[in-house]
Amino acid sequence: MKNRVLLRRGSEILAAVVIIVSIIIYSFAAISGIADQSGPEAVNASAGDQMAMQAAEGELENYPSNEISDTTHHNEGDQSDEIVVMAEKKSSPQSLDSMGAMLAAAASNGLEKVNNNVIENEPVTEDITQDVSAETATVQKAEDIIQEPVYKYVQIDSLNVRSGPGSDNEKLGTLEKGSRVQVLQQEEDWLQVITPNDVKGYVFAEYTADTMPPVYNYVTVDLLNVRSGASSDTDKLGTLPKGTRIQVLEKMEEWIRISTPDNVKGYVWAEYVSDKAPTVYNYVNITALNVRKGPSSDTKKLTTLQAGERIQFLESKGDWSKIKTSNNIEGYVYSKYVSAKPVSRSDSSGSVQPHNPDLASQVLEYAKKYVGVKYVYGGESPKGFDCSGFTQYVFAHFKIKLPRSAAEYYSVGTKISRSDMKPGDILLFDRWDDWTLGHVGIYMGNDKFIHASSSKGKVVIASLSKYGGNILGIRRVLK
Repeated sequence: MKNRVLLRRGSEILAAVVIIVSIIIYSFAAISGIADQSGPEAVNASAGDQMAMQAAEGELENYPSNEISDTTHHNEGDQSDEIVVMAEKKSSPQSLDSMGAMLAAAASNGLEKVNNNVIENEPVTEDITQDVSAETATVQKAEDIIQEPVYKYVQIDSLNVRSGPGSDNEKLGTLEKGSRVQVLQQEEDWLQVITPNDVKGYVFAEYTADTMPPVYNYVTVDLLNVRSGASSDTDKLGTLPKGTRIQVLEKMEEWIRISTPDNVKGYVWAEYVSDKAPTVYNYVNITALNVRKGPSSDTKKLTTLQAGERIQFLESKGDWSKIKTSNNIEGYVYSKYVSAKPVSRSDSSGSVQPHNPDLASQVLEYAKKYVGVKYVYGGESPKGFDCSGFTQYVFAHFKIKLPRSAAEYYSVGTKISRSDMKPGDILLFDRWDDWTLGHVGIYMGNDKFIHASSSKGKVVIASLSKYGGNILGIRRVLK
């Protein structure tokens, strides 16, 4: 670019010099009287003069038309130089003087332009600077495009980060599915990347893509706040109950940007979510609750649940909860009619419920035969019992059918108040002080009950008042 500008300016200067030389020649000719005054003025222009005339052509175009005649050529055999005939009504010296004045004006204008450009305003240097600046800007723009961060997303559950481009290199760590990495360069089948934790390493390119795959996590605490930003100081958009499935949009160091089942986008604390769904149970807190096929009362009714029944919570959908019953029926219930903790209710409404003391005595005598039998998780025979296996085995001997899982005992028999508790009634406990049903035993009277104890490792008789578990309910099946 610089060379082109200098060449153009050099040509302009050369043309100006030629014009000045021509003026001197014509002026000398006029003074010496070289021209023939006997006829029309005729001057044979040399090749150099023609160049000067052509260079000044732009200035001559505006000269009065009666001062310039047509340009003609000699016939073959004549001198090959172009002859310019200047016809002038006045004498030859005047014509030459006029011609000299015209050329002087042209040269003056041309030289003034050159002088103005080269000397006064120095646009050559300015033009070169502008051109160089333009080229530099173009290069910088190209570099900016090249340096624009490129990101990829992990497409598999766990991707190793290596210290070099090969599986034989040291493993620096792993990335979860959906993690975003910045790509620095590609070396054959490997990408050099920067992880969200600023670890620089290599990952196998095939396991990444330009778009993030759908990644889901689950809430692992009872209630999790959703924030408008990645900070606890930002606005709270809402809360999510335990077990809610959320779509992960972006993982940061301590926060995760998510989309809720209701398409609310926000941020949650990463520590309180997991890629595995926790088992979450809710309890029916009204007398009867319909289970619907969809999250609407207009959909088909699948079944009806009774007060106190435990159901597995799957996910929230607006004002509805998707659940699974003890019979493995999946459907929707209205969320306000279930709770995380069982609600103490009495089917008796304060009245005394029927009780069969003779049958109760037989049941307890039979149960005491197995005191000392070892505790075996999942056990349901004298070779080994767990809590619900022991209770089920004892009552089955008297043709009374009970659930195999302790969690299902909310739905059996009649609910009894603690003031009306009698021998033979089934006691319902939590195990971890979390108010979640997980243990059962048989009340014996006088503050005693019999159960298969995991902590003692066998079937034992224990004091109810000294037992560490919370009593969640009492059910009567002996009537």
